[in-house]
Amino acid sequence: MEKFIKSAVVIFAMTSSLKVIAATGEQGLLGAKDPLFNFLTARQLMLLTALIEIGLVTLLTRPIQAMHKVLLIGTLSTVFVFYRVVLLLIGYRGPCACLGSLTAWMGLTDSQVMMLTGGLALYLLFGSYICLY
Repeated sequence: MEKFIKSAVVIFAMTSSLKVIAATGEQGLLGAKDPLFNFLTARQLMLLTALIEIGLVTLLTRPIQAMHKVLLIGTLSTVFVFYRVVLLLIGYRGPCACLGSLTAWMGLTDSQVMMLTGGLALYLLFGSYICLY
């Protein structure tokens, strides 16, 4: 369980850092309204999500019970997976703004980013549920 928690800390620290860096970019997609939370731009949602992830990393590095940490990881990863499922259900097929223009810098296509971030979300979701079980 401790290894899973440490891996989650690394994942959330990396993704939140990438989101903060990406949100400072000038990519046109960042100014577009989010398909679900249409009162927020992609940039605003990215920064909000990064803040939540940074808060989670802070909590995960504190001396609290491991089961509470896993519950926090499971809650956030459930939200991430639910968000993606709802996007699919409403028929949204656009690019994921979750990492902004950084994906172009890394040489990744939109589908590769969707697979990578979706895979990480599923890893966190199933890993946390298995630990809680």
